[in-house]
Amino acid sequence: MRLVRLVDDMASKATGSQVLFLGQIAGLLANHVVSAEHQVELLSRRVAELEAGRLIYLGPHESGRTYERGSVVTHGGSMWHCDLGTDTRPPGDCWTLAVKGAR
Repeated sequence: MRLVRLVDDMASKATGSQVLFLGQIAGLLANHVVSAEHQVELLSRRVAELEAGRLIYLGPHESGRTYERGSVVTHGGSMWHCDLGTDTRPPGDCWTLAVKGAR
């Protein structure tokens, strides 16, 4: 916004066609600033969404326990990510192999 203020200040000291030209530049700069602020807002929301969905390690898989999306467990020497809430054990449709254990 400092650049927009600088152009506005220059326009206040300009004459004739300079005023029109500098006014157009100020308008273009203001549009770009608004666009950049919008992009920052979108990225901030995405970062918050990603941070809220972080992985939660819950230790070895326990039969009968319900796991929420984002849960991570170990089972059979491997680490598994829960893609959908489930009470099943990995492997399965609700699980993705994250780290394959050594055999």
